[in-house]
Amino acid sequence: MTEFNEESRTENRAAKKPVWKGFLSTVAAGVLGSALTLTAVPYFQEDTPQATVPEETGQAESSSNLDVTPVSSSSKSLADIIEQASKAIVGVVNMQQQNNNPFSQSSEAAESGTGSGVIFKKTDDAAYIVTNNHVIENASEIQVTLHDGEKATAELIGTDALTDIAVLKIKGN
Repeated sequence: MTEFNEESRTENRAAKKPVWKGFLSTVAAGVLGSALTLTAVPYFQEDTPQATVPEETGQAESSSNLDVTPVSSSSKSLADIIEQASKAIVGVVNMQQQNNNPFSQSSEAAESGTGSGVIFKKTDDAAYIVTNNHVIENASEIQVTLHDGEKATAELIGTDALTDIAVLKIKGN
């Protein structure tokens, strides 16, 4: 049988690091990694040619007919690119029916969860959004908030719980 004395308990406590030290080292590593990434991005963008491809016209095109135009990375700053892309990011709100009064048959929709999504396709009359399945799971109504603050009710097009993906549709302007 192993004996435990007060000295062994003191040694074990001294060997453990305080929780805040682990937290601070994690935060410091994240800040350092972010700083390194933001410093390295401009160097890699200059060497990477970007191309534009014309929209599909319904006819099959050979690769020799593609209009590929290199775009200088100095023409747009990283801030310009982020500002342009951020217009496609939306907020998604999961509304579920909740009955707060056990004596009443009526129920009201209440916010059950929130998340984000990205507009990946726009047509003349609709926009399609990809989000996570867990964000909209069991929703009785889904609301989407656009970059300008406008709110719209979304229609659920499809989900895949295995890959945690859901596609929504909102009416376009």
